[in-house]
Amino acid sequence: MLLERDLGYLEDLREYGRRAMAHAAKTTYAEFLELPEIRDGILHCVTMVGEVTRRLSPAVAAELPQFDWRGMRDMRNFIVHEYDRLDLDRVWEVIQRDLPPLVDELTRYLSQFP
Repeated sequence: MLLERDLGYLEDLREYGRRAMAHAAKTTYAEFLELPEIRDGILHCVTMVGEVTRRLSPAVAAELPQFDWRGMRDMRNFIVHEYDRLDLDRVWEVIQRDLPPLVDELTRYLSQFP
């Protein structure tokens, strides 16, 4: 059973995913690579996605096993601790490929809670 705080964290997770996607939608891949002011905003949102997953109770992984919770945490840790080795191609791929289904599924899941 999920804790009430988990629902708030899942809403935060969805929001940071949406923000990362919104920032990316307003830019090109080339701008993401070249302009730190654009890249930093996107990386912050992706980092926050991973940070939020660290706060979720273990019940969330059982309730929503379709998500790569560890991968989200690992991405956060890599951005924060291995920033000099960061693969920006992989970050862009995550934003384009992985975040949209995550946000969509969280929206569906959270809609069952008033």
